[in-house]
Amino acid sequence: MVIRDRLIALIYRIVALIIGIATLAIQLNTNVPNNFWAGFGNYATIVTLFSSIIILSEIIANAIGMREKRNTIAPGVVPFLFHGALALSVSLAVTHPFYCYFVGVNYMKPDTFVYSLLSFIVFPAIVLLDWILFGEKGTVKWSYGMFPLFFPIFYFLFSVMRKNLVSGSTYSTLVFDQNTFLMSKHLPDAFSAGNGWAGVFISILSLFAIIVLVDFALILINNLFAKRYVRESNY
Repeated sequence: MVIRDRLIALIYRIVALIIGIATLAIQLNTNVPNNFWAGFGNYATIVTLFSSIIILSEIIANAIGMREKRNTIAPGVVPFLFHGALALSVSLAVTHPFYCYFVGVNYMKPDTFVYSLLSFIVFPAIVLLDWILFGEKGTVKWSYGMFPLFFPIFYFLFSVMRKNLVSGSTYSTLVFDQNTFLMSKHLPDAFSAGNGWAGVFISILSLFAIIVLVDFALILINNLFAKRYVRESNY
């Protein structure tokens, strides 16, 4: 059942924003310690930043909506924008273990444990709970599922282009580098085919497919919740 207390929603979202800002600070310090602005080129940082902005917008809308003394769902932002933040945050949490497998890194390295915990578990769970506890159901159209897909596509194109056009450090991650798969010892031989580019193609296609599945699964769940609420309201 959706919590209709706007004060509780406001407090939750303020705490969520604080955690989001803390997550951003740790991400920027962990990814590129000596270059603050370059840290925004990391995909997890971009998703966290976007979701934090959406939560801030919710706080503003929630605060304004508290002037209305009605027992209604706490105001949020434009549904397709919140769905974008929700889908990107949840898919980030789901795809990260697969990303770690493809590139051969530990899911929770001791030296980046707090970074991984906040980025891929805690903050995505907070965004998901925001929607479960306070979000109005039945407001998301199937067409909204296209919006979150632009983020990973743009990030891929941006990273690959920058990697090939700019020398030195890049925003590209290991999954975009054929050398990651050329000498891999834990992946099937198919990943090293084509001088490692087969691995790049397989991993990127797999990660994008998971994002698509999570994106539209959330819309389906939203619709199922909405139908349940309609039935309950008829009793």
